[in-house]
Amino acid sequence: MELKTIIGKNIRDFREKLGYSIKNIANFLDVSEKTIELYEKAEKSITIIHLEKLSDLFGVEEYSLFEPDAVNKIRSSTITIPKEKFNEEDLEQVAAFRKVIKNYIKMQEINKEQ
Repeated sequence: MELKTIIGKNIRDFREKLGYSIKNIANFLDVSEKTIELYEKAEKSITIIHLEKLSDLFGVEEYSLFEPDAVNKIRSSTITIPKEKFNEEDLEQVAAFRKVIKNYIKMQEINKEQ
């Protein structure tokens, strides 16, 4: 499977699992809804900046978005946050919060290894 296809499927799968609409993601990335649809259909390559922002929003490492069927392989450390009436500012805060959690989990894993 082509990498663009894997990434697109993972974006859609994580978006749907976490209850975000295409419009939510488009507003969060400051792009059109059509761009998100093109990413998900693998008809357009995603930028690294958008990949980083989505990984923070989804609460996963960037490399996870490159793995086939990533949404089913990720442990359930993703924190569910109510999604009613999200606006762009809310999603920025959710992404920042999930990034902190993601980094905390990484630090805990590093400490266990030592």
